[in-house]
Amino acid sequence: MPLQDHMRLISTDDHLVEHPRVWLDRLPARDHELAPQVVEIEQEAKGQVPGSTVPAGSQVWLYQGQTYSEIALNAVAGRSPEEFGVEPMRFDEILPGCTDPTARLDDLDRDGIWAQLNFPSFAKPAGTMFLNGGDRDLALRCVQALNDFVLDEWCAAAPDRYIPLVVLPVWDVEASVAEIERTAAKGAKAIGFPEHPVPLKLPSWYTDHWDPVFAAAQAALGFSVTPT
Repeated sequence: MPLQDHMRLISTDDHLVEHPRVWLDRLPARDHELAPQVVEIEQEAKGQVPGSTVPAGSQVWLYQGQTYSEIALNAVAGRSPEEFGVEPMRFDEILPGCTDPTARLDDLDRDGIWAQLNFPSFAKPAGTMFLNGGDRDLALRCVQALNDFVLDEWCAAAPDRYIPLVVLPVWDVEASVAEIERTAAKGAKAIGFPEHPVPLKLPSWYTDHWDPVFAAAQAALGFSVTPT
């Protein structure tokens, strides 16, 4: 049956691409050396995908001294399947709607989508990028900065069309509870969370470790979480 005028499609599996200043604009200057930032590659380097290389002239993310070469999680919208690879390698190769929430609305209208639930890209859908690196205090501030970007910049561009999803500092249950409460007060409606914690060296679902997180989600966001 064709869509009727009163029907509004909601897409719940879409990515936003964090623009290069998401963290630098929100973290104090003392954090800037190790915070996520985009740098230029002057000579060919080894890529994150085994056997791949990053050409000179590419841009990569740098976080706590480690480079991450897939800057946009294969944001290849607008390209033919024959062109798909580990690109794009630069932000100027990405469609504006990947990084700009206002430009994204034009893409939604073109595709007949009313609303989206957007996951991060560099930070990974559940924010698990911040399990990397030794400075967990910085990692917590990075999670908070990302969530503020999502709530204050991305979703604020169209509150009726973007569903606010946040991530948690999953290495710390108490900090996760605090972040649920902080972001729910700012309008968060969903949480990105690892589907399988054990490979990330986190406690299993089948313990009581996560009970405070589930309880906080239920109390603050009005829903319960049951592992399946």
